[in-house]
Amino acid sequence: QIGILEPRLRTNKAIAVDYNKVNQLPEREKLITLLRSEFGLRTEEAIKFNHAYATKNGDTKISLKGSWCKGGRPREIPITSTKQSHLLSLVKAHQDNHQDKSMIPHDKKFKGYYRTYNRIKAELDIKGHEYRHAWAQKRFEEVSGGIKSPHAGGAKYSELNSEEKQRWDMAAGVVNQELGHGKDRQDITSTYIGAKS
Repeated sequence: QIGILEPRLRTNKAIAVDYNKVNQLPEREKLITLLRSEFGLRTEEAIKFNHAYATKNGDTKISLKGSWCKGGRPREIPITSTKQSHLLSLVKAHQDNHQDKSMIPHDKKFKGYYRTYNRIKAELDIKGHEYRHAWAQKRFEEVSGGIKSPHAGGAKYSELNSEEKQRWDMAAGVVNQELGHGKDRQDITSTYIGAKS
């Protein structure tokens, strides 16, 4: 069951992207931050993102390689907006121009660049994981057909009718999968969307 913890133990960590700050980032760090906010990626996934691999199956979804992902679990995330498509074209242009196979600069290794990225975004007080929370809540509303998650101000699960509960359950399962949480870790998804109470 998603949301097995008491609702009072959960807090909404989602924040909207501050584009004024994000637009001050250097191009590479800006694109990484936007990959995180537009697709709900973890930092490591966005830094290791390879456009050619991610878009190998067409323009309807991105594919994430297991070696980029927590727990080594590969996954796919649908492309649902022109904003996402435009971002992917910018990432492609950046990687083509720099002859990069990821967002890591040629002269750096992942761990070193991970620290560099976090330092650069921290200097502008740009958040990170909170964007993943915001993405999850938006995606939940899309997949559920308009039901807001509890953390986004939606009704409690117990207040929904049976048809809405089915849509809630289906959307929570999809978001769990797209966030890259394991099948037995659905309780983690409640941290993002709110408790099932």
